[in-house]
Amino acid sequence: MFLTEICQPRDNNEIAIIKEFSRIGRRNTILFFVLVHFNGCVSYSIPLASKNVTTLPLPAWFPYSLQDSSLVFIFSYVYQTIGIIMTITISVGMDSLALTTILQICGQIEIIMHRFNLLSEVSHENNDNIKISDGSYNDKETELTKHCIKHLLFIYSLAKNLNKQFGLVIFLQFFASMFNLCAIIFNLSKVSLGSQVGCIMIFAVATYVLQIYFYCFYGDQITEKSLEIAQTIYFLNWEALKIKTKKTLIIIMIRSSRPIQLTGASIVTMSIDTFMKVVKSTYSAYNLLKNTSQ
Repeated sequence: MFLTEICQPRDNNEIAIIKEFSRIGRRNTILFFVLVHFNGCVSYSIPLASKNVTTLPLPAWFPYSLQDSSLVFIFSYVYQTIGIIMTITISVGMDSLALTTILQICGQIEIIMHRFNLLSEVSHENNDNIKISDGSYNDKETELTKHCIKHLLFIYSLAKNLNKQFGLVIFLQFFASMFNLCAIIFNLSKVSLGSQVGCIMIFAVATYVLQIYFYCFYGDQITEKSLEIAQTIYFLNWEALKIKTKKTLIIIMIRSSRPIQLTGASIVTMSIDTFMKVVKSTYSAYNLLKNTSQ
């Protein structure tokens, strides 16, 4: 959908907008990739730190004895290591795809706002009639307005498709991360922070917090960016626009009052407020577990 003609940049400003949002997406993907893989690297490297390696990175059952042969043990160790790397990479790929899609939608909204700002410039030009696809003639202002409307409707369909494809996955992973976060923090209070297990838990907490924060932060970003459409239209030079264009812009402003939202199965809305609630809920769950254990 992003490769369709309506989403392609038309000038240097729009090209710069797309490059900037792509750069942010690439930077976040690398950051998340490094952090998660470092956490996984610690997990499957800790058994190697001991003098006599007798345990695997993960507890598992095998239909053979690991003590019979060192070759069998090495094979099992490599098998688990590859499994950890594959699982982590798939997780990072899925999360990064969703977050990069959100950023690209934000970039398209920024392009739409840039084109709305061009309406004031078009109205000051000679506004000569231009030929459109059906052979009739139309002025630049009307043509640009129509194109902005089509582009905006296309972006709304993109956002709807985003929630359709990732909504359930985000919901499950969001709550799984929250429960894992509670459990890890509770267990972290029982171990030394300088121990091997403590280091694994610290990196795991950082990974889960970053994952939840990314979803909530960029979910909040796409909501705020879609609300900026009405503000951009409001600050246009309305006196220079035609009556027909003004009526159309008012309808767009009314529609943009219902912002785009990233939701988890239409139950949880990803926003900074949601992130703060998760942090508070995690702390409350930690206190509950701590008091229960005592």
